Amino acid sequence: VLAETALLYGAEDYAGVADLLAEFLVRFDARTAKDRLQTTVLLGNLASAEQMLGDYPAAISRLQEALTLRIELLGADHPKIAPLRFNLANTYSKAGRYREAVGEYELAIESVEARLGPDHFEVANFYTGRGVALKKQGRYEDARRDYEHALGVMRKSVGADAPQVAMLLANLGNLSKRTGEPDKALEFHQQALAIREKRLGGEHSDIASSLDDIGSLLRAEGRVEDALVRHQRALEIRTKILGEEHPSLTLSHLLIGNSHLDAGRLDEAARWYQIGQSLRAKAGDHQNSAGLLFF
Repeated sequence: VLAETALLYGAEDYAGVADLLAEFLVRFDARTAKDRLQTTVLLGNLASAEQMLGDYPAAISRLQEALTLRIELLGADHPKIAPLRFNLANTYSKAGRYREAVGEYELAIESVEARLGPDHFEVANFYTGRGVALKKQGRYEDARRDYEHALGVMRKSVGADAPQVAMLLANLGNLSKRTGEPDKALEFHQQALAIREKRLGGEHSDIASSLDDIGSLLRAEGRVEDALVRHQRALEIRTKILGEEHPSLTLSHLLIGNSHLDAGRLDEAARWYQIGQSLRAKAGDHQNSAGLLFF
């Protein structure tokens, strides 16, 4: 059933995945401990499909059931518990249940630090997840501490110029922008861009994201032409990766339109807005991103 599930995921048929797994779980006769452990894997996969369908309550219920069963079978300190807690915490966060997300992240962090030590990259991932949930709660200083801690751990574990470090720098940049520190935000995003250009080459979606982040900050400072250069380069990168009519180009067109508007070029702004709206209209149901399977 896992092989068929993987094929359906590849086709982005998440409803098909959910139906297949739900039906299989009803029929699955889990008599042995090994079979019951396999049930937790199936529940995790079903939860992933339900997330992709936007059914977060159902996904949370599946993950809670899987976690309870896995703890019963393996014990609360087993290495396979913390990743499942992490998945549950991420799902809580996506559902807007940030307090519960933070609680699960804390339990996962405690477990993984005890097992792997404080300087393992997995620890950094867990701190990053909690930082995102804390930011959503408006607990910006707590989020900053988690991001900074994760950044230090990630630099030690995978190197100072790793793409994961760039992601954390971008997170700190976005947080600094939210807390009214544009100079700090710009510095973080420029550092992230430098790492991404070094490690990922000239045409990568993460580089385009950094360029747009920098462009938005420059535009807020009134440096409209400098902002426009960044947004245009971001669009060029995304166009080379995705093609000229991909729905994901919508944001790039709108950002370029905003820059022209600020510069007083109203007709040019309207032209870019129109292109962006046209791409958005074509988007249809193609906004889903790929789901993750739990094995």
